[in-house]
Amino acid sequence: MGFDWRDVNGTSYVTADLNQHSPVYCGSCYLHGAISTLNDRLKIARKAQFPEINLARQVVLNCGQSVAGSCQGGGDRGVYIFVHKSGLPDDTCQPYTALSSYACSPYRNCMNCEPPTDEAPLGICYPVQSYNRYFVSEYGRMVNPSVHEMKSEIFHRGPISCSIDCSSVTHGKYKPGDIVTTSLPASGEWDLDHVISVVGWGVDPESGLEYWVVRNSWGTFWGDQGWFKVALGNNTIGIESECNWAVMDPNPVRANFGPSDTDREFASGSEPPSHGEIKFAKKFFGFVENPIEIVPPQPPAFATNDLHKTLVDIRKPKLPETTEL
Repeated sequence: MGFDWRDVNGTSYVTADLNQHSPVYCGSCYLHGAISTLNDRLKIARKAQFPEINLARQVVLNCGQSVAGSCQGGGDRGVYIFVHKSGLPDDTCQPYTALSSYACSPYRNCMNCEPPTDEAPLGICYPVQSYNRYFVSEYGRMVNPSVHEMKSEIFHRGPISCSIDCSSVTHGKYKPGDIVTTSLPASGEWDLDHVISVVGWGVDPESGLEYWVVRNSWGTFWGDQGWFKVALGNNTIGIESECNWAVMDPNPVRANFGPSDTDREFASGSEPPSHGEIKFAKKFFGFVENPIEIVPPQPPAFATNDLHKTLVDIRKPKLPETTEL
């Protein structure tokens, strides 16, 4: 008998599928495996009530590199540690840019932009003052867990993130409907180079083979709409080697995490931040009380054959370091 958080008595407790490689390539599987796990667990903790919350994964790349990682790799456990310490806003605060080159600041935690004016034809962007941050209340590691331990954690509290050897599912090797059954390589060990989220398990009706239900982070155009199946019980592709879990507090902390925006058209705060809020924000986000406004860059024309370079130019405006808020 199987169990799958995508369908629990007719209700789906999973959140939006993600793509770590857009708008540019970013080696952030650890981040996406962890964020999908946190998003799903938050939805489970909130009993699938409106609204659905998707955490701002870009903030981890902006502010959590020393703990979690960058676009050159990292660890899912580090993501949980970061969210336990600093919390995360939802993704309406900070869109995913697939870049880990920004300096942490209030602007790189939660941002908004004003309409264009005669003085600022491209508009002005600024850090948001007051918004919600969601926190991990506890987290843990599962080293060489048994199938029973994995199933118990998934069933009782939600999906978990696990490391795998992804060589069996790249370069078109995985086909929709397949169950990955790859044997241990000749070297005798798996190369755990990818992190995914495990949301349940099932049984193939024809073969009787039991498998893990796995969410990937390569877009819905890959695999089974972004998902795949891995045979369970034999540590196939190393999936039963290293897993992590975290518990989300369903109640956000609403506070003035940024400088005052009370004079803005889309103001989030009604009063300037208190001394205590400024002290907290300075410690975690490089808070500045009188931030320099950022003018969005003029998008270049797509006249180059180097699409990757063009996208980077759009997403990474060449501004002086002092204005990187």
